[in-house]
Amino acid sequence: MPRRHVRTTCRRGGPAWPPASPRYYWPDGRPHRVAPTGRWIFTPSDLQRVKDAKTRQCVGVPCFNDSASVVCLGGKFNDRREGPMSHIHRRQWMRSGLVALSQFLIGKPLDREAEAETRRGIFDAHLHIPSDNGENFQWHLVTRNMNEFVAYLDKCGVRRGVISSSWSNKAQTPEDYRQGNREVAKYVERYKGRFRGSCVITPFRIDEALREIEDCHRQFGFVWLGEFCNYMTNYRYDTAEWTEVMNLAARLNLVAQIHATAKEMQYLAETFPKTTIVFPHLGGSRDDIFARIDIVAKHKNAYIDLSGSGIERVGILEYAAREIGADRVLYGSDFTINEPSAVLARVQNAFLTTDDREKILFRNVERLLAHAGGRKT
Repeated sequence: MPRRHVRTTCRRGGPAWPPASPRYYWPDGRPHRVAPTGRWIFTPSDLQRVKDAKTRQCVGVPCFNDSASVVCLGGKFNDRREGPMSHIHRRQWMRSGLVALSQFLIGKPLDREAEAETRRGIFDAHLHIPSDNGENFQWHLVTRNMNEFVAYLDKCGVRRGVISSSWSNKAQTPEDYRQGNREVAKYVERYKGRFRGSCVITPFRIDEALREIEDCHRQFGFVWLGEFCNYMTNYRYDTAEWTEVMNLAARLNLVAQIHATAKEMQYLAETFPKTTIVFPHLGGSRDDIFARIDIVAKHKNAYIDLSGSGIERVGILEYAAREIGADRVLYGSDFTINEPSAVLARVQNAFLTTDDREKILFRNVERLLAHAGGRKT
């Protein structure tokens, strides 16, 4: 079996091992003769496997090039011992040797692209909480309260999310959506750092609706509106009242998440270019899916979240990321209605770069939330 040792230097400046004089490489393939103290480094065979790693720090691997044994990306050693085994635990060394032997005997498997960095937590841009008044979008209840809601998200691997109230979505009066929005604020406070709140109104008594948006923004720090669903309470997006809602969202620099048909999407994106709009759902029929993606692609103020129908069509996510740009595609599940892990599986299995996958899973919504909320002049 060929020897594939990696030269390294102990954290405390101990002797290099093995004593041979190999070559070192930066992530972009440039040769590097001196191994930085306390850093892992590349061997030639490792360059392709980390091609998409966006880093200028050295990255290290165990001496047998076992892809399952990579410890960290640009990380420092934690082991202070010196000597030939200080840079890798002995059990890990043995495991690497067994993997290398199996690869030698039965052949090396195809390289896999690195998995998306998810330690910061997958961020769901589209969640409906079960309300205290009994409102719940599930046809057969399985997550009946907030404890069960959170437990199911944990089970699916979703660590953060934007939440709105089912109570507010079905509101018939201003009192209904006020109660729902305060319910959201209560759970944002209870699960600090996990959820961001969203304000939902209906535009029938427009003065009270606008006041509620400002109150939620000022009192609770909400920078997200919606999901607005006009079909639930029978209002339209092409009215003077709705124009006031969208203009206020633009003035406060809030994100508006709007359930809309393709025709409504076209109208909203064109009429309100200063408002950041997130359109849920890729679409139903083939023509609808391509039309919705095309509309979002042509309007820089528009984003799309992957919840609902359309995501199950293999290739559509890749098409959306190419046409719209991965920077404007958000992971959203529409839970409690739809299954979070179904959308997550499609994103994780998609033919995307690691960078694009991370943008979709959490970076894009983080960026939207970070930039929202400041008043525009």
